[in-house]
Amino acid sequence: MKAYLEFKTIRHYSYCGTYPEEEKVGTYLNIDIYARLADRDVNVKMELNETVDYELIYPMVKEICSGNNFLIENLCIEIVRRLKLKFDHVPAWKVSVCKENPLGTGTFHPVFTLVDEGYE
Repeated sequence: MKAYLEFKTIRHYSYCGTYPEEEKVGTYLNIDIYARLADRDVNVKMELNETVDYELIYPMVKEICSGNNFLIENLCIEIVRRLKLKFDHVPAWKVSVCKENPLGTGTFHPVFTLVDEGYE
């Protein structure tokens, strides 16, 4: 069977954006992370080294979002890069970064998503 693990709506306040005002005011980002785990035999229990340690995800995302990133695209790319380094046993990742209400746009939430090859 195919196995997936989802980390939904990791919310972090960030000062990313291309306008000087965005670096002062900031906004919330919502990050969704999906891990495509190795195929499973339903009769065999999963061990921690076969999955993703939840406690390591939030601090990693917080550190990346706290840095100086101008575009949500770059945040997303860096999150995927670090996930691949930390959890090299995970075959594929899908990561989405959503920026809440960018400066001056009203109620609007742009989302950028990266999907690894092999993520089905």
